[in-house]
Amino acid sequence: MPVTTIQPRSPHPVTSRAVQVDTTAPKVSLGQTILPTSESAATTPLYRILQGQSFAPKLKVWDDSGTIQRLDIIGAPNGVTKHGFGTDFQEQTTAREDTPYSGSTLTGAVTDNKSLGIHIARITVSDKTGNATTYYLKYEVYPPTVEAKQGRFGQVKDKNLIDGDAPSNYIKFKNANGQEVQKPSRVDVAWVEKPRTDEPGLSKTGRIKITYHLTSEIGAEVRQEKFVTINTPVYYATLTQNRYTATYGGEFINRRNPTDARRYINYNGGPHFSLRELRAYWENSSGASGQRFASSIRGWSTNYLGKKIEKLMVRYPSNDGKFRGDDDYSERYEILTGTFVVKPVKPSIQT
Repeated sequence: MPVTTIQPRSPHPVTSRAVQVDTTAPKVSLGQTILPTSESAATTPLYRILQGQSFAPKLKVWDDSGTIQRLDIIGAPNGVTKHGFGTDFQEQTTAREDTPYSGSTLTGAVTDNKSLGIHIARITVSDKTGNATTYYLKYEVYPPTVEAKQGRFGQVKDKNLIDGDAPSNYIKFKNANGQEVQKPSRVDVAWVEKPRTDEPGLSKTGRIKITYHLTSEIGAEVRQEKFVTINTPVYYATLTQNRYTATYGGEFINRRNPTDARRYINYNGGPHFSLRELRAYWENSSGASGQRFASSIRGWSTNYLGKKIEKLMVRYPSNDGKFRGDDDYSERYEILTGTFVVKPVKPSIQT
């Protein structure tokens, strides 16, 4: 009968070693900021430049293994050349966090007008085990030119600024082709010298500071300031006399068309517009739409004796020196008050 030998069980348990699998994708950063891996998470532009500047964000790439097998980018501005991306990328074997790879570069100025505004570049990277991830770089391109909206912004003595207190009302942004574009949201506009209207004068100005919040090639904020001077002449009119006197049935002034309100005023805006482009209206005069000041021709005669206090409204034309219908409803006006005295005719002696 055969003998069966039973081997004793080993007192030490037998275990198998699990193979470590690299499941961590490489990282991509701009400066110290790791880029988001979803487009929805890319909420803020990390790279900001002016149109016409060089587009050169310095990206850093690394992996725990040190190996980067693939690196590509799409969505860079037109006219910008990529070096070391896509088929031109060479595998890296020492790209770890402490020694990241930054040899792939972008060169060329952003000149295409379509590049203005906010965009997203997509950077795809993978390691030797095939772990691939797409990172999203949101960037913004600002218009390069800012200037005054127009040659002058006429004001009236002692009145609020006609175009409002916001300095952004007085400037405009332009792209590289000179076309007007919208003000970027991350550009600050502030008064350096706010225009004043307490003194009349045609050489009055205001000064505006425009601050661009740009970034360096590593994403660090860089402020660039520009300044715009605006012309804000302050117009002012006065009556030609402090007191007007006429005899009963006569006239207050010895000029042609003595009932025309413009004959009663002096104004300082002559170098900017002629008298015919200015309007002056008598108070309580008959006219269209029941306006309190409606007619430039005095509607009352001098068939009274005594003193009257009358008002005249002076309305200034648009900033191009031309008076249009809308100027009758603008804030560019002032009201003058005058004294008008009518005396009796001296009796003549009949012989």
